[in-house]
Amino acid sequence: MPRVPIGLLFLVGLVAALGAIIACGGSATVEPAPRFTPGVAATEAPAAQTMAEATTAPMAEATMAPDTSMMADQAGTVTLATRNIRSGAGTPRFCTAGCSEHIYQLAITETLTGVEAGPGGVLDPQNTPLLAESWELSPDQKYMDFKLREGIMFHGDWGEMTAEDVAFSYNDANAFTTPESIHGQAGDFAPLIGNVEALDTYTARFNFTLFHQAMPLRYMGPFYQSAGITSKKVFDQHGEEGMREIYIGTGPFIFDEWKKSEIIRAHSVTDHWRKVPAVKEVVILDIPEAAARTAMLETGEAQMAGELPFKDIVRLQEAGGFDLQRDNGLAHERGVFFSGNYWETEHPISKAALTRPRVEKPWIGFVGDPESMERARKVRWAMSMAVDREALNDSLVEGLGEVCYLIQISINQPGWQDKWEIPFDPEGAKALLEEAGYPDGFQAELWVGPGGFTAEYGDAVAGLWLKHLNIETTVDRITYTKFRPTLVQRTNTQIYASAGDEGKTGFPVHWPKGFQGSALTDGGWGPGFEDPFYTTHLFKMNSETDPEKRLAMAEEYFDHVHHQMVQPCFVEVPFHVMYDTNQVAEWQMNPNMNGNFSGASNFETIVLK
Repeated sequence: MPRVPIGLLFLVGLVAALGAIIACGGSATVEPAPRFTPGVAATEAPAAQTMAEATTAPMAEATMAPDTSMMADQAGTVTLATRNIRSGAGTPRFCTAGCSEHIYQLAITETLTGVEAGPGGVLDPQNTPLLAESWELSPDQKYMDFKLREGIMFHGDWGEMTAEDVAFSYNDANAFTTPESIHGQAGDFAPLIGNVEALDTYTARFNFTLFHQAMPLRYMGPFYQSAGITSKKVFDQHGEEGMREIYIGTGPFIFDEWKKSEIIRAHSVTDHWRKVPAVKEVVILDIPEAAARTAMLETGEAQMAGELPFKDIVRLQEAGGFDLQRDNGLAHERGVFFSGNYWETEHPISKAALTRPRVEKPWIGFVGDPESMERARKVRWAMSMAVDREALNDSLVEGLGEVCYLIQISINQPGWQDKWEIPFDPEGAKALLEEAGYPDGFQAELWVGPGGFTAEYGDAVAGLWLKHLNIETTVDRITYTKFRPTLVQRTNTQIYASAGDEGKTGFPVHWPKGFQGSALTDGGWGPGFEDPFYTTHLFKMNSETDPEKRLAMAEEYFDHVHHQMVQPCFVEVPFHVMYDTNQVAEWQMNPNMNGNFSGASNFETIVLK
């Protein structure tokens, strides 16, 4: 979901309200990361523990030795056929959505922390040390100090990475410190991360305006919303404009070419500090047509292809020689937001009055009018009960997905409870609709966008509403670029086919819930509804440092979500790259919630046959 900076009012209010909102918590330690030695891949390092157990232990040796086990066999080109290669930029502030993820997913740059599957598998992501060998959270949760590895060199002649480079990379990207930044995470960093400062050569301090318990997994690593670390010296020498075309990092691959909607090309290093790739080159091609991506995979023009039609995935799997790379653990939770239910009347921090539309639609309830709230709730429940989730999975996803009931939680995740299931019950749905005063159905509007899977499943859902409830749905196919301002301005009252930022199955359930659906995001993207319960519960979960206790607290959140039914989920859609097993011998991918590159990452681990 594209993002914009959160409003200044929110930022000022957060800073002023920190003491009243966030409870204090202590710091603890984890085991230090081992020295990387020849022949031992970085993926063999043990995982760091949960955020509540922030790392502090120093490295036994500061300089890492690279894994050179594949150096002698380094050969060949890996080609991925994908879609939506975004504009590139070496200057963080100009590296927009897509670019900001492309650059570290391809490992041109690296992030402070890493990620790997935990004891619970890919749905249990765990932080690991990467550019930072350790980190420590202050007892008052106002800052976190990252101890950097020594001796990590930037590509070319740009010298050693230091804390000044870390501070520059985040401060230049963050809209809090650089208001003009259009970095992909500019608005995600802004309400949480303040100024980053270099305490000494190898210690970077992240000052928080609001500490989030998903730190650092969500915001400092490759798992979701991060910033790749680049060189401040490039900026100092070339300036913000001159740095646009200079892509400098510390990763296993060095930038060669980047053209929007066409190609990204990079070649491998031969002496990387942690992992020397087994291939010489990676080429990412933007191929808009799904049929063309499938053909490239079948003919051998590409070893990997993403976002293929599900019928093609099933056909290729049955034919043999092709498989899905499922290690990222990513599935998109496809459902709807019942927009127009703006129930918060004042900003949670500033207490400023909120002006929202009051539009009479069957699924919209009005605070202060209990009868209206209950009628609308019954309508939302009826519309959710009229959707045959199993049929959607079978017909649209070829059975490769999973049914789902509430956006933000999968039935396969820890914390799921069967009480949150929603039955497919057309007769019961009709009865609820009649109780709400709509025995003959009504007119509805559903935004789905101009094409792709969202439009496909949106059409199917609209068909089910018509068939079972006589709800005639106008399907809105305008582009997201044109639709998005209504979400930012809080004027949208159409039903919105989306899962937002947090509708991904790999997000831990113990992460604080409620940001998506709270008026805290006023000035930025919102799902089309605002519920004061979401705000209250977000602060409640975020004040708890113990993930197990937060997991228990999530039950109260999903009880409320289930009752109100403003964000039902219908089907989880797997988001995995398909690859040619006759050409690719090995590929170890870590959990990754980024949909860029069709969900592919960890190219440095690929070994060709």
